[in-house]
Amino acid sequence: MANDVAPHFSRREALPMIESIRIAEEASFGREPQFLKNLSTFNYIYGANGTGKTTISRIIAGDIISPNCTLTWKDGQALTTLVYNRDFVERNFSQEGAIPGIFTLGEHNVRIVTRINALKAELEKLNSKIISATRNLNGNEDTPGKLQELKELEQTFENTCWLVKQKYDRDFHAAFSGARNNRKKFKEKVLEQWHQSNATELLNLDELKEASRTVFASQISYHSHVPHVDFSTVLDYANHELLARPIIGKRDVDVAAIIQKLGNSDWVRAGLKYLRASDSMCPFCQQPTPADLEARLNEYFDETFEKDMQNLHRLFLEYETAKNLILSQLENIIATEHPLLPMEQLKRSRVQLEVVLERNSRLLGQKLSEPSIIVQLESIEDLASTINSAIDLANERVIEHNTKVDNIEVEQERTKAQIWKFLLENELKPYLLDYLVRKERVLKAIEGLKKTISELTSKYEEKHRELQNLEAQTTSVKPTVAAINNLLRSFGFRGFELKEADRDPYYRIIRPDGTDAKRTLSEGEKTFISFLYFYHYLQGSTSPEGIAEDRVVVFDDPISSLDSDVLFIVSSLIRRLKNEVRERDSQIRQIFVLSHNIYFFKEVTWEPRREIGRKLNEETFWILRKHNEGTQIESYPYNPIKTAYELLWDELIPERRNRLTIRNTLRRILETYFTFYGGMDLQDLCDKFEGEDKSICGSLVSWLHDGSHHIDDGLYAPLTDEAVDRYLDVFQRIFEQLGHKAHYEMMMRRVTETAPELAMV
Repeated sequence: MANDVAPHFSRREALPMIESIRIAEEASFGREPQFLKNLSTFNYIYGANGTGKTTISRIIAGDIISPNCTLTWKDGQALTTLVYNRDFVERNFSQEGAIPGIFTLGEHNVRIVTRINALKAELEKLNSKIISATRNLNGNEDTPGKLQELKELEQTFENTCWLVKQKYDRDFHAAFSGARNNRKKFKEKVLEQWHQSNATELLNLDELKEASRTVFASQISYHSHVPHVDFSTVLDYANHELLARPIIGKRDVDVAAIIQKLGNSDWVRAGLKYLRASDSMCPFCQQPTPADLEARLNEYFDETFEKDMQNLHRLFLEYETAKNLILSQLENIIATEHPLLPMEQLKRSRVQLEVVLERNSRLLGQKLSEPSIIVQLESIEDLASTINSAIDLANERVIEHNTKVDNIEVEQERTKAQIWKFLLENELKPYLLDYLVRKERVLKAIEGLKKTISELTSKYEEKHRELQNLEAQTTSVKPTVAAINNLLRSFGFRGFELKEADRDPYYRIIRPDGTDAKRTLSEGEKTFISFLYFYHYLQGSTSPEGIAEDRVVVFDDPISSLDSDVLFIVSSLIRRLKNEVRERDSQIRQIFVLSHNIYFFKEVTWEPRREIGRKLNEETFWILRKHNEGTQIESYPYNPIKTAYELLWDELIPERRNRLTIRNTLRRILETYFTFYGGMDLQDLCDKFEGEDKSICGSLVSWLHDGSHHIDDGLYAPLTDEAVDRYLDVFQRIFEQLGHKAHYEMMMRRVTETAPELAMV
């Protein structure tokens, strides 16, 4: 958070701890999940009674097991959780039975204790390395690990393979059978094909499509051969000698000279029929013709001429027959729609052929009409070759197809292999090579990390076993008894103490006369002894093992009464723990404090390094509020609890002191602290003093009441700075005489540190 202040220590953030807590449908919490997120080393939660503080502590303790209430641990590494709440008190301080003893390290063997401390440091280093390697392997919210990198690599390649599958699925679905509807299986199929030896021919896409349509047809059958078209007759007539020379009459007849000179043989021959029909009259001039003219003309068109004409006529008829037969054959072939024939090509060729043949027919007809002319038929040789070549190629494919039908299963497998070879070489090869190289690199990294984690874990377990053995040699429950009893005496609790029970390892609570005090403890005494027991429990364990385990600690409402002495003692002890955590002099890795007591909350959260309106990186602040829908959790970027009492102390800032109101301010501070929180009558304060000090106190109390409760009838006697300073001195001594010097110094230090900032505003 931008307003956070850098903590006193920075290495803590790498240590395991609870990162977040999710709560829903439990106790006062409703169906809408509530979260404690981005938790830090010290976490302060304020809430009135019934808002769900104990529910949170029970979730951390593991006493509530529900899918709606979960903990998230940093790097997934859970620690031991020690929770002080009413459940802990009831378990350990019931009316019957002794209290379990707390094992701590003894001090009689310095060498072993030194080794234990060294082992703790080694274990912490090993644990940090394991966490680091595990994070590199598994990743976290901020950085993906190698396993995630591998997963993303697999997913990317899988998507690439699937895109290729979709592109060719319509044409090659038969080759994809068994993996068409599953991305992962298709990717595995690609890898399987890549690692196989595929020596099949690499075909182009069109060839593959045709082969696939053939061998994977739903009803594959034999194809018939296509008959050739006989173009021989037409081709032979193209260069016939009758077409290459004029057909004319006899040359030695007297009329031949003029006919040959005029080149009108065809004209003369056509006019003979008119001469025969005109009774020897000229059809043109209508004059009598010579009697032998018809005979001479008939002699000119002799038997040879007539024979040539007959041959020419026969050639014409045969050409027409061959033409019609060729066109009919082609039409029949096209009508079969043979799947292996290039039908469009054949249709175009037929149209072209028909045009050429029709033109040649007209040339032959012209030759019949004018036998003296020379005609050259247009060649159909290229068209004939194209058509019969297509038919030959189709027949070759028919043979191949029918062979495939005879060996359909073999052909299908070969076609599948050809399809996969095409896909691998033309579509997937660059992606495959990149994927395989990157995957090998990531797998090596994963293997290395797993090996490192395994080796570090083995070392950790080995040293942990050594630590447990050493702890078993040096642990004892006796130091805890002495430590708790010393604290009780130092804080003025002399009516009871702990003693080792007859059965080891347990404690008893006894009165000075030796009688059992557990049943007769007051609420305040029970609260205090249970807290001290828990406080020392944090430094040890109820068994000889596990003393060195890292742990998360929760204080759930450790102050349930208004006993100010206990309040300050408990808050100071918790602050001491916080300092130990900061200095790395403790197995505690994280602390939660939950309270409904505003004053205790302010005491335990007091931090001189914290700037006003900000928080440290090492801490979080939360408030629980109960609504109709259930408890809601609100996070704050600063300490949200600021009491009216705290504001009164702000009035003592030199720049804010007001001579007219300072008497009322001092009185309200004393009343709030000693009367409201401490349960003491303000008038009884002076009884705590003797001699001159008692007079000074009485003067201050009287002055406070006079200045804050009475109107001076319009008279005003201004106070000098010396007078204010004198009473402020007595004000300070009241706290000192009553044993609350620490509180006074704490509040005045806050006042002193706040003043410069206020002066700058």
